[in-house]
Parts: sequence; C-alpha cells; structure tokens
Amino acid sequence: MPESGNWVDTHVHIFERRLPLAAARRYAPDYDATPEELRREMRTAGIAKAVIVQPSFLGTDNHYLLDTIVADPQSFAGIAVIDPASGIDELEALKEAGIVGVRLNCIGQPAPDLHRGDHGVMAHRLGELDLVLQIQAEGVQWLSIAPGLDDLPCTILVDHFGRTSAGDESGGFEALLSSATVASNVWFKFSGPYRFPEDAADRCAAAILDVTGHDRIVWGSDWPWTQFEKQHTYQETFHWLDRWVGDAGNRQQILADNPARLFDFNSNKH
Repeated sequence: MPESGNWVDTHVHIFERRLPLAAARRYAPDYDATPEELRREMRTAGIAKAVIVQPSFLGTDNHYLLDTIVADPQSFAGIAVIDPASGIDELEALKEAGIVGVRLNCIGQPAPDLHRGDHGVMAHRLGELDLVLQIQAEGVQWLSIAPGLDDLPCTILVDHFGRTSAGDESGGFEALLSSATVASNVWFKFSGPYRFPEDAADRCAAAILDVTGHDRIVWGSDWPWTQFEKQHTYQETFHWLDRWVGDAGNRQQILADNPARLFDFNSNKH
C-alpha cells in the first residue's frame, strides 16, 4: 500500500451507552465506541482523519459528535443528522463546528422528495454552504430518490454502495447507476459489504467503477460495524478495498485525494 499519511476513513461511528437514544430507532448498542478507541484504530491503520457519522439511534442530538470534533478537529470531521426544517443559521453553526455534511437515513422510512417541501429546502441550503448530503437508502426507494439527483444543488454521497444488490428485483441499484451516469454530483462510498448478500458488494463496486471511474469514490471502514460487532477487524476493511480496487494509485486516490476534495479538507478550515 502507498504512504498512508493522508488517508481518510469517511464512515465511522462513536457513541456511549449513557447517551439518550432516539425514540424511533431500529437498534440500540450494549457497548461503547469511544473517540479514544477510534483513535487507537486510526493510529494502527495509518488513518490521518476520520469522518464520524451520527448513528441513527442518537437521532438529531449531535452533541457528542460535535464535542468530539471540537476537541480534536485535526483528527475528526462529522456528518450530522438534522431536522430537514433546520434553518440556515443552524447549518452554518454546524459547519463552523466541523460538520461537512448531513445524513439522510431513509431505511424503514418513506422515500423523501428532495425537490419539494422541507427536504427540498434543506438540499438547497446544503448547496449554499457546500455541505454534502449523505443518503442511506435501499431497493425500491432509489426508484423515487435517484431520478433528478443531477438537479439538486448539493453533492450527494451514497452510503454503502446504495445498500442494494446489482440485479435486485426492485431495480433500485440500476436506477441509482443510471442517475450517476448523468449526475456528476453523485458520489459513492465503498463500505459495509457485510450488509449485503455474499459477493454482492463486489459486483456493485465493479458496476459503480464502470460508471464513475475512480473520481467519485470514497472509502469507509464502518467501524465499529454496528449489529456486526466482533465479526470484523479494521485491517480487514483495507483488504476489501484491495479486492475492489486493484491498482495502488487508484486506492491512494480513493483513500486520500477524493475525500480531501469532496469535503474540502485542504481548506484552512480543515
């Protein structure tokens, strides 16, 4: 592997059992995943910076995430979860604190209309502030979300390959790829292959690379692998990337250059 001094892990989570949980949640951890533990993993793996994604079970209470980033902005940035009706002042404050994007988790929810209502306003505000909209959706949800992504004023980052297998009966993955073919603002995150049927992520990776090349791909370890704890190691996540992207130069682009460009890490702010 190339020199790792500027590698970025774009998908990790931190939490403690003592934190208040969202009323509507699909999962609640029975262990802690602290910033200190994450730093140890990063140091061992040669990761320079991690993008901490607010987990769904903490809802829109981003205090733990923000406190962690403010305490160590060189090591951490964040993806927050917000009420789509949040005002521009709140988004500006989040950005000032080190937030680089907002996560929209559609799993188990109706697919949102990103062109109208609160979600449409949110997308425009994110575009104004150069914040990324990170979307976790799956299957048939992409049939309504994917069309028109190129019309949105913000950059879209698709979580976990789109969480839909190539050839899935919903046609969701193909709808997403079709959109990415014309929408240069759509990026993909290569992460969480264990959330798919066996080998499905490999096929998704190959199909995505055929459409986007290596220019709109980032990588995430998905540490600490919620709901799949103790089944994986941090180093194993690099082996997955080796399998999806055989060329060391292309891996360096995905691990360092692309996240720096996507999240503007080379600016004075970061």
